[in-house]
Amino acid sequence: MNFEDELPIDEYSRDNLGIPEKRSDINASKVLGIVSAVTSVICCFFYGIPGLVTGIIGLVIAGQAKKKYSITPRGLDQRELSDLKLAKTLSIVGIVISGLTLLFIVVYFVGVFSLAAGEIMNEF
Repeated sequence: MNFEDELPIDEYSRDNLGIPEKRSDINASKVLGIVSAVTSVICCFFYGIPGLVTGIIGLVIAGQAKKKYSITPRGLDQRELSDLKLAKTLSIVGIVISGLTLLFIVVYFVGVFSLAAGEIMNEF
């Protein structure tokens, strides 16, 4: 039987029992930041949209986690704070690279279509 199952957590604080709190949102934001950065580096992977989406979601989750845990009595320790900074940094890198990739693709297609339209107009 697990120690956590014996005591109702409602009556006892997890901090007083020495049980570390699971902070899955910090890990989720870190994973989304990594996914964002990796999919952004692979530039032509669906035009950078997955990197942009995962980067934005990772940035939002990291911001919410920092807000949520800054008001708790225990707060964030140095490792968790550095994990949040890493998640935010990776998410921002992914957003920037994906945004630049998407911008390049849009500019490229606008240029190609404008050249094609110009050629068509010159024929008439």
